[in-house]
Amino acid sequence: MEILSTGEKIKRARVYKGATLKDICEDKISVSKMSCIENNKVKPELWILEMVAEKLDININYLLKDVENQIKDNIAEIENKEFSNDLEEKTFYNLEYALEYKEYNLAFELMHILFHNYLINKSYENIQVNISRYYDICQKSGLTSNVLVYFKDMGRYFFANSEYSQAATYFENIIKLIRENKIQDKNEEAIAVYNKAICHTYLNEFDKTYLLVDDLMKIVDNVIKKCKKAIIYNFIADMQLKRGANDADEYEKIAFGLYDSVEDKIDALINSSLILIEIGKIETSLKYMNNAIELCKDNCEELLVEVLLICVENLLNNNLIEEAHKICDDALNHAIASNDVKYIERAYYFKSKILQGQDKCIESEMYMNLSLDALMKFGGKKEIYERYLDMGNMYFKLGEIGDSLKYFNLAINVEKKYKQKI
Repeated sequence: MEILSTGEKIKRARVYKGATLKDICEDKISVSKMSCIENNKVKPELWILEMVAEKLDININYLLKDVENQIKDNIAEIENKEFSNDLEEKTFYNLEYALEYKEYNLAFELMHILFHNYLINKSYENIQVNISRYYDICQKSGLTSNVLVYFKDMGRYFFANSEYSQAATYFENIIKLIRENKIQDKNEEAIAVYNKAICHTYLNEFDKTYLLVDDLMKIVDNVIKKCKKAIIYNFIADMQLKRGANDADEYEKIAFGLYDSVEDKIDALINSSLILIEIGKIETSLKYMNNAIELCKDNCEELLVEVLLICVENLLNNNLIEEAHKICDDALNHAIASNDVKYIERAYYFKSKILQGQDKCIESEMYMNLSLDALMKFGGKKEIYERYLDMGNMYFKLGEIGDSLKYFNLAINVEKKYKQKI
C-alpha cells in the first residue's frame, strides 16, 4: 500500500537500473528539469513520461497513476477489509499523504473510515484524540456532503456516550443543512428527525419528542431501508400510545408488516411493553413481554436469556415485584445454561432484588453475594462501586451494621479510584 509520487517512481526506477540523470535525459530534456521532476518541483508532460518509461523499461500506466489515484485505490482496499491495527496504520499512512498533497476530500474519506470503525469498536479515546482533526479536514474539504457525514458521525458518537443533548444538536444540524441547502435526500432527513426524537426521549423531553413525531408522520415513508422504516413506524406507535392518541395501533400494524426479522419484532415488542408500563397498562405490557418471550422460544433461542433478563429488569424498575418474580427463575435457569458470566451475574442480582422486595432479605443475601462474585470477574470500577453500595444497603436492612459499614467503606475506596481515572 506504498504511495509514491511520479518523481519518486522515476528516481527509484532510475537508481535501480543504475542510470544517471544524463542517461535518461540525453539531449531531449535538461538534467536540471529532470531533477526537478524527480523532486516533485515540476509536473512532467506526457511525452516525458513516455520517454522515461521506454528508457527505464517501466509501464507508462504505473507512472501516470498519481498520488490521488493511488490513495483512491488504497481507500477501496481499506473499505473492503476488516478493521485491524494494521489497517488502522495503513489508513493513517494514506491520510498523511492526502494531507501533504492537499487532497482534502480523500483525507476526509479516510477520517470517516477511522471514525466509523472507532465507533463500531467503541474506541472512544481514539475518537476524542481525532475529533478536532476531523473537523479541520471537513472544513478544508469545503463540501456540504462531507459536512453532512461529519454531523452524522458526531451525532452517533455523542449518542453512544449517552450525551443525548449534544447528539440532538448534531442531528438538528443535519436537518437544517438538508432543508436550508434544499438537499434532495428525504431519507437522511427522516432518519435525522427520528434520531433527534430518540435523544429527547432519553432526556425525558417528551414535548419536543411529540413535535418531532408529528414531523416524522409526514416523512417516514421516505426512509429507504425497510427495517429502518419499520423501527421508525414502531417508535411513532409507541409515542402515540404514550400521549394517548387513538392511532397507535395503526402505526404498530404498519411496523409489524414491514419487519423482516424476528429479532426486530422482539425488540419492538419489548420497547412497546415499556411504554405500556409507563401509562399503567400493565396487563397489555405483560402480554407484549410474553409474546416476545414466545417468539424467542420458537425462533431465536439464543436471544431468550437476554429478553428474559430485560423483562425482569423492566418490571423491577417499575416496582412490579411479583410479575418480575414469575419470570426471574426462568431467566436464571437460562442464564446458567448459557454459561455466560454476564448473564449469570444479572440473573443473580435481579433474584436478590426481588427477594428484597418481598422482604426476604436473608434469602437475598446469598444471591447478592453470588452476583458480586460474578461481577468481580468482568466489572469495571464504577459497576463494582455501585454493587458495594447495594451490598451496604442490604446489610443495613438486615441490621448487620458491621457488614454494612464494610461495604460502604469498600464503595468509598473504589469510588476514589475510578473518579481519579476520570
